[in-house]
Amino acid sequence: MAELSEKLEAEKESVERFLWDLEDVLSREEYSPVEAAAVAAFLQRIYCGIENMLSCILEDAKEQPQKGVNWHRDILNEAASKGIIREWLAADLSEYLAFRQFFAHGRGYVPEEAPVKHMASNMSNVWTEFYKQIEEYTRTARKKV
Repeated sequence: MAELSEKLEAEKESVERFLWDLEDVLSREEYSPVEAAAVAAFLQRIYCGIENMLSCILEDAKEQPQKGVNWHRDILNEAASKGIIREWLAADLSEYLAFRQFFAHGRGYVPEEAPVKHMASNMSNVWTEFYKQIEEYTRTARKKV
């Protein structure tokens, strides 16, 4: 469990750095096309950090889904079914997963500003709730060991 805690803490620090940068750009009334691309990249990196944390928890519990075409979606589904995160949060995160897939495979295309801005402005709340839920799960899992 100590190794898991270290992995989660390292990933948390990374996510929070990207979140800080994201909030810095969002605090501006207007931003350039380069900053808009940065917002999209920050969202992708934050989601990847969340996914990495779920993957570490599932791996530690010997519940890691097999790699395959739907592996990214399976991580969310497995985390929700095992009680690591709640179903509604998995549903919220699936929107960020869809964005991550689009952005990662969109060959640099930056989507319309309005939907990205909405997702970005909600990311801090999603992150706070996510981290609260995984802390609760790992605290409970430690008590069972």
